[in-house]
Amino acid sequence: MPTDKTLSLAEAITRHVRDGQTVALEGFGHLVPAAAAHEIIRQGVTGLTLARMTGDTLVDQLLAAGCVTKLISSFVGNSSAGSLHELRRRIEHHDPEPLEFEEYSHGGMVARYAAGAAKLPFAPIRSYTGSDLVALNPQIKSVTDPYGGGEIHVVPARRC
Repeated sequence: MPTDKTLSLAEAITRHVRDGQTVALEGFGHLVPAAAAHEIIRQGVTGLTLARMTGDTLVDQLLAAGCVTKLISSFVGNSSAGSLHELRRRIEHHDPEPLEFEEYSHGGMVARYAAGAAKLPFAPIRSYTGSDLVALNPQIKSVTDPYGGGEIHVVPARRC
């Protein structure tokens, strides 16, 4: 008989989320993992690197609670809930402290997750050609296409 591995959300966060870890809390619309984020806040987990394609009110709440020290994201905004005041304060004014911010496009984030799931070291992505993100993010590298296609950008795998 298989062992039942079902946990409550509180037990899952206690068992699997530790101070200083990198966590991915992905989802959009009705799939935003708000309950997981709120449990992280309740348990007082700190020093997290948060990977989230959409920087939204969930990110703002985790920042305001002191849970996150670094954000890896591809979009920052929330048109339905207004400006993300905590995120803006941290990035623009370093208040109460600076926020380390690593920015990608949505395609770049998806490529990173796919490479991580496939246990590859990186993923190629053509859409960064001509993008300012290449100059802003040293994690985005350029390599020579071994099949003769010239230079192509690559992003590191993301394993959370």
